[in-house]
Amino acid sequence: MEKVFKDFGLVNINHIQLLAEQYNTLVKECYSTYLNGYCPAAYNNISNIYDIITHLFEKKKEVIVFALDALSFNYFYSDIMPKIKNMKKKYASAITSVFPTTSATCWTSVLTNSLPSEHAIYGTSFKLEGANMNYVWHRNYFCHGNRIIPNQCKSSKFRLVLSKGNIFQFLLKKNILTYDIGHYFEDNPSNPLLDNITKGAIRIKSRKKYFDLIEKPNELLMYSLDEIKEILDYSNEKKLIWSYIDTDNFIHHHGYKLLTKIMEWEKLFDFWDDYFSEDRAFLFIADHGQIPQNNVMVDILKESESNKELCCNTGGAGRIIYVFPKPEMKQKIYKWLCDKIGDSGKIFTKEEIINAGLIKVNANGLNRIGDYIAIGYQSNFPSTGPNYLFEHGALSEDEMFVPLVVMVD
Repeated sequence: MEKVFKDFGLVNINHIQLLAEQYNTLVKECYSTYLNGYCPAAYNNISNIYDIITHLFEKKKEVIVFALDALSFNYFYSDIMPKIKNMKKKYASAITSVFPTTSATCWTSVLTNSLPSEHAIYGTSFKLEGANMNYVWHRNYFCHGNRIIPNQCKSSKFRLVLSKGNIFQFLLKKNILTYDIGHYFEDNPSNPLLDNITKGAIRIKSRKKYFDLIEKPNELLMYSLDEIKEILDYSNEKKLIWSYIDTDNFIHHHGYKLLTKIMEWEKLFDFWDDYFSEDRAFLFIADHGQIPQNNVMVDILKESESNKELCCNTGGAGRIIYVFPKPEMKQKIYKWLCDKIGDSGKIFTKEEIINAGLIKVNANGLNRIGDYIAIGYQSNFPSTGPNYLFEHGALSEDEMFVPLVVMVD
């Protein structure tokens, strides 16, 4: 375990200065002059949280993970950490997200111990093999112009490339029970990606409706704590409890300041103190951060629906846009994209993204990301229009760096 702590730069949370130094060192190491942004770290990125969990089970009977969506390291450091009363036996570090910094890509990386170049989930939406249409993962449908077409294809190519399985399946083979809380609300439709990355876990079906809680992240947190207590009360086996808490949607619409006002973060860490034992470890992780949007006047995703010079709708993830021009229209589409993006972002070719190290040259599903990739740099980047106050997907500091906290004896 000592090696894992060292590899991730974990320091006792009492040593605030050391934590700040670890963060600043990682930020410097990950900066790319060419991209004018931050690349994922080679090892201490979110895909290797898997290693921490598996190493913990070498000595611990129970591991409880709190997976928070869209919390940046800076937000954790300034707004959450001051609410942790007892810092004894808690260790923290900054780690990086992966590219692109969006939930579908990130949680797939966390749960499967693989990078996007391996699992081929390159955002919220992307073009898929065998279909000249844009696929939207969380709703499991295709977009063709302004038409919505339900996905009925059973091929794994329409889901993800998953050669290693996931953390739940890996632990199950070692006779460790795994529980998944927070994904399965009674009115949430199943989809191929979620089904695959949580396969093997005991799914805790919520008694609540997701849409009743989507704007109430503190209720999601309290609900999660109650479910975990119930599992701990009746289950004595060796186990992983995975608790996903969706704060992403709330931050999109309301921002971090309001999240701080309504979230009782101290109750989460009080729970750690109350339920800690020498046989039990706790983790607090996030997948990516968000940054503010201002003066977004264009919804480029909507505009692509009627653009006949594109093979299909644009894909991507908020502040990352994938563009699929018809072969004979590449130059014209490039000019169209330059006009829409202006100085709010930068346009790269697929080859340039590969050369920058964001995606491997032999990556799975390379055709999914388009011939042009627009990356947002300014707050007015035309991502998803003016409806979101905060957005993510790109390479800024607050999108790329996230917290990792471990409580272990």
